[in-house]
Amino acid sequence: MNADNFRIYVVPPIDFGWETLLVADKYDDTLCALLQRARAQTSCAWEGDFMQGPGKFAIPMEGSFAFGYAWKQANDGTTFVASPVQLPWMERLDFQRIL
Repeated sequence: MNADNFRIYVVPPIDFGWETLLVADKYDDTLCALLQRARAQTSCAWEGDFMQGPGKFAIPMEGSFAFGYAWKQANDGTTFVASPVQLPWMERLDFQRIL
């Protein structure tokens, strides 16, 4: 999936439930591109380290599944959620969307 189509949300620390995510391969091409895009956004404060994740989660679509990613940085616990589809509840909660 093309990383350019993803939305990346910056959310307060998510401390629980990481064990429910699939383990994402840190060398996955889409994930690597997302991490580079997040790092390039000066407003998001992604520092390039991991406290949790990266994890991969499934989103049911028509006839298939799409996958999103989540990771938490070590410094302050800021959590990043990257999704190939809009997550309206994230926007309703007024979480910062950087891409």
